[in-house]
Amino acid sequence: MRTILSIMLFQMLFISCQKTPAPLPKEVLTKAVKAHGGAAAFKAVQVFSFDKKTSSYDSLGQPTKTVEQSFVYDFKKGTSAVGWRENNQNHQLTRDATGLRLRVNDTLKTLSETDKIGFESLLNGGLFVYWQPFKLSRELPKNATVSSETLMKTSVWAVSFQFPNSEDQWVWYFDQSSGEFLANRVWHNHRYSLIVNQSWLAYEGLKLPQNRVSYRVNKANEILYKQADYVYGLDH
Repeated sequence: MRTILSIMLFQMLFISCQKTPAPLPKEVLTKAVKAHGGAAAFKAVQVFSFDKKTSSYDSLGQPTKTVEQSFVYDFKKGTSAVGWRENNQNHQLTRDATGLRLRVNDTLKTLSETDKIGFESLLNGGLFVYWQPFKLSRELPKNATVSSETLMKTSVWAVSFQFPNSEDQWVWYFDQSSGEFLANRVWHNHRYSLIVNQSWLAYEGLKLPQNRVSYRVNKANEILYKQADYVYGLDH
C-alpha cells in the first residue's frame, strides 16, 4: 500500500512540476487583439486623431528635449497629417495620394529625398499607438517564437522575432492571463530599449496606450536609465 501511495505521490509531483506548454505566436497575438478591443473594432475606425508629447532624457536623467505633435489619420480618404511647433514656427506635414507636403508658417517647402524618408517614417511611426497589437497579428514574421518569462513581476508570454531585411531584434511581452500588451523590447544600434505601457485610454471600443516609458536596459531587462516619456491624448 505504501508503495502504491508513493508512486501516486511521485506522479502527482511530476505532473505539477511540468510547465504549461507555450502557445503558438499567433495564438498569443489573437488573444492580445481581443484584449484590446478585437479586430472588428480596429477595422471599424475611420478617423483617428491624437496628440503626442515626447520628453527625452540623458543618461543622468536630465531632460534634453520635449516635442508636442498632433496627428490625424483618415483611413477612408487615405490621408494623414501631423503638426508641431519648432523654432517658434508652425509646421504642418500632410500626405495623400499625390505625396508629401510640408508647410512652415503657411509657406510650402521643397523636400529632399532624405526629408521625405524621414517624414514618411514620422507618419508611419505615429500610428503605432493605434495599430498595435492588431498590425503585428497580421504581419508577424514566420521566425517568431514564444517563451514564458516574468516582466515587472508579471507572468508574460514573450514573443521574439526579427523582421525581414532588418537587423533589429524584437521581443513583445503580453500578460499571460489577460493578453494585454505590456511592453516591447528592441535591440537596435547595439543597445536594448524597453518601452513599457503604463496606462490606457478607451477609444471607440479600443484599449490604447496613454503613457509609455522608454528605458535603456541590458539583455536581462535590468533598467540602466530612462530615455523618454510618451504621453498620448486622444481626440474623440
